[in-house]
Formats: sequence, C-alpha cells, structure tokens
Amino acid sequence: MWNQTVDALGKNKPTSLAYDQRGHGDSPYKKITFRAQDYLEDLIEIVTSRPMGKKIHLVGHSLGGRIAILAAARHPELFSSVTVVDIGPETWKENWEETVTWLDSAPKKFKNEAAALKFLEPNPEKISKARKEVTLARFKPVKGGGLGWRGDIGAMKKAVKIQRSRDYWDSWSSIELPTLLIRGEKSKELREEVAIEMRLLNRNSKFQQINGVGHNIPLVAPRPLAKLLLDFWATI
Repeated sequence: MWNQTVDALGKNKPTSLAYDQRGHGDSPYKKITFRAQDYLEDLIEIVTSRPMGKKIHLVGHSLGGRIAILAAARHPELFSSVTVVDIGPETWKENWEETVTWLDSAPKKFKNEAAALKFLEPNPEKISKARKEVTLARFKPVKGGGLGWRGDIGAMKKAVKIQRSRDYWDSWSSIELPTLLIRGEKSKELREEVAIEMRLLNRNSKFQQINGVGHNIPLVAPRPLAKLLLDFWATI
C-alpha cells in the first residue's frame, strides 16, 4: 500500500519502514486480539527494536492513522511528527457495519487474477501498472487453485468493529507533536465535519486536502501525498 508513496519521496528519501499490521497481509491473525492497545504495542515494539538513528516521522492511514493518534499522544518521545491520513477519532457504528457487510459479501476465493482485480477495481483496464500490482498483492494462491485474500477476513472484521466502536478524541486533542491531517476530498471515511472538529480541538495540527480522491490516498494519489509529507517534514 505504501510502496508508491515511498518511491515518490524521491532519491533522497529518508529510511522508510512499513509493516503489515496484525490481521493484515502476512502478519498473524490466529489466537491474538485486535484491541487498539495491541496494535499500539506492535508499533512501539517495531519502532524501539530498530535503530533508526533519530526520531521518526510517523505516518498512518485509515486504521494505521488511528493507531498513530494513540502513539503520538502516549509516546511523543519516540517521534518527530505525526501525519494522520484520512481517518478520524470518532465512534461510527454505521461505518463498521457497512464495512463488515462488504467483507461478508466478498468472495472467499477467485478463479484467477482477472477476477480478483475486477472485484476491487471496476475499471481494471484504466488503472496504472503500479496500482494493479498493489491491488493484486492483496491476494495469494490457495490450495486447489485460484486466489484467496492475503490476511484474514474475520480478523479485519473484528479490527474495524473494535476500533470504530470507541472514540479517541481525548488522544487527538492531547497531541503536542507537529501534526498533519490529510483528507481526500471525496472521502467517505473522514467526513468533512469531523475534519473541521479535529482542527478545532487540536490547534497544533495542520490540515491539507487532496482534491479529486477518496479514502485510499496512498494507493490513488502517492505523488501528491509524498509532496505533502516532504513539505511538512521540511518545517520541523
């Protein structure tokens, strides 16, 4: 999900680290829990176990953005800044119910790459090669042929329900690090009124909107996102 954005940071890009969160990609999902605290502990363990040389510019998108809010509020000594990409700190039952319904409707198995790609991309012939590669990376070969999901649907359902069933307004308003909030103009995940409230409750935050795109900013707008990150980091 982040490869294109990292590449767009340019030849002099900083050392960058992205990881699959629990329940996603190839990370574990059996016999574990999916509380916000679990995700936060994973992040802190990863950060503190790798000598990065200096404090980190933390960037999180969607669920990762919620965990970034908690990390910046509770462990500011580890980070130089935090960027939250297209997610808010509010509870939102309708949102997790809609997501769970969509996940329940998703096929568990696809005949081939073309079928898998078409499920996530209504017009697969119009997307870039890089976006196609990222989309197909969400699937893996399964026994008997065909493709299944990389990551666990049940884990994803648990994660989104747990995270969207509580709010993190206190954490958001307490962040004192340099903070950037980025929203996609057409996003249905970070509503405009929530973004406004976030700016009012944390005057330390800066706000940028990327026009013409929805929620999946790292996937559909990696270059504009990279530019916003570089510009923000240059002020710190």
